[in-house]
Amino acid sequence: MKRNASKGRLSKALPVLFIAMQLGCSGSNAPKQLESNLVSKSSHSAEHDEHEHDHEHEHQHEEHEHFPPHWPKSIFQASARLEQLIELADGRSLVDDRSSSRRVSVEQELVDLLNWLPELCADSDLSEEVFNDMDKWSAKHKQSIEDEIRTGKSLAQLLAGQELRDRIQSLGKISREEQERIKAMEQ
Repeated sequence: MKRNASKGRLSKALPVLFIAMQLGCSGSNAPKQLESNLVSKSSHSAEHDEHEHDHEHEHQHEEHEHFPPHWPKSIFQASARLEQLIELADGRSLVDDRSSSRRVSVEQELVDLLNWLPELCADSDLSEEVFNDMDKWSAKHKQSIEDEIRTGKSLAQLLAGQELRDRIQSLGKISREEQERIKAMEQ
């Protein structure tokens, strides 16, 4: 009987000893080494998972950093900048307040802002009607504006058309009204 009990314990211990050998444990201390290795592997796995989480968080953060430096924070900021570009083109503003930090020409900035308007409108509380209007207008004029900048037109030449100026001024008015509405709601 004793032999059978010993055989039963040995059969139960063999898988554990096999695992211990696979993990580099040997001798009479194998069970303790196995426990130590398993705890170490477990904490390493937790550290690895934490590292993976940190890496994923960094990656998500990096995705947000791919925006160009002249990307506006809101439709309101984009609208104000477009109005500044009109003043700059007209010579009413002789200083471009972003010249030291800008990495693109004012002409490219104009084109980028115009292309980003639908997305900026969608990210705002502006009405669906305003978004649809801006999206339709942007889609209609996007290619022609990009073609004009490729031909080397200046900011003044790009803003020579009354339709574009009217669109920018209309957006400015809508933006100011929306900001006033938001401000009134906060009070």
